[in-house]
Amino acid sequence: MATEPAVGLDANGNPRIVEPAGSATFWGAYEPGYLVAFGISPSAVTTVTTSVSATSTVAAPSGFPAEAFYSAVGVAVIFIIATGVLAVRRRKPVS
Repeated sequence: MATEPAVGLDANGNPRIVEPAGSATFWGAYEPGYLVAFGISPSAVTTVTTSVSATSTVAAPSGFPAEAFYSAVGVAVIFIIATGVLAVRRRKPVS
């Protein structure tokens, strides 16, 4: 993706993502691209209203649990360190 998508609302207030794609130059000749637009139908959108008292807080749940994220990051860090250690140990000495 050479350009970032445009995110916004259409004339009816429905969310849309618009992305230009497919254009290129090939041996000096310009190839026209196309425009892709993604949206959500109004029937798929739901509105949730909650009431919060002054003494309590409500956190909206995210779709990915934090424990799984931290575990994956920990495994990745250990893998990177182990790769570095093995690369240093397997180097041949300079003669």
